[in-house]
Amino acid sequence: MIFGTKTIGLLERRITKTAAVLDTRPWKNGTFYEVDLHIPTAELDTPGVQHMKCRVGALTYRDYTISAWDAETKTCTLFIDAAHQGAGSAWVKTLNAGDTVSYLHIESRRYLHTPDKPLLFLGDQSAVGHFLALQQLAGKDTPISGAIVLPDATHRTEIKAYYPQLPLQPLDMDDTGAYTLARWLDKLEHITDHIIYIAGNTHMVIALRQQLRVLGCSGAQIFAQGYWK
Repeated sequence: MIFGTKTIGLLERRITKTAAVLDTRPWKNGTFYEVDLHIPTAELDTPGVQHMKCRVGALTYRDYTISAWDAETKTCTLFIDAAHQGAGSAWVKTLNAGDTVSYLHIESRRYLHTPDKPLLFLGDQSAVGHFLALQQLAGKDTPISGAIVLPDATHRTEIKAYYPQLPLQPLDMDDTGAYTLARWLDKLEHITDHIIYIAGNTHMVIALRQQLRVLGCSGAQIFAQGYWK
């Protein structure tokens, strides 16, 4: 059976929920965005990192991590990478305060946290919200270190200014970021003592996971979250 565009639109409206855009804040050069949302029907009491599957086009969805969730006001912030030619990048550039965002669901994913183990974060700029959410779950007394690759030099300055509580080393980015982060990892000592979280573009995530296994890390201590562009 072949469905027309109008029929597809009706079907999507039946299966999606909505959130309201409160504000959008592009970083310098407009290749990275913070989007504040009000999600009136959301109940996010389950412990874990929450991923929101947003409609970014007809039959096209992308996962974004909910960061800084306020249960009382039911508001949160999404951090969206717009430095590429993907559907999500094009979509976020059209958003304005007062717009409606459609989403399929919000999924909670549990992550292991061992109190006596330091955390290591490795990712690209699409992982900023993910790392902020993980940091909130871990608590203020958990040692956290790591590195994040950002293609824009101004963003490497902005992330330290806007989020000084996120203790990550900003690095220049090669093609996928994997090579830059692999070189940074080679200089790190006692890496097998950490719980490691990798997040970002899928090519980088796969390459870094392989590199960590070569360095002696077990699969049980590595948690990966890949994003398609």
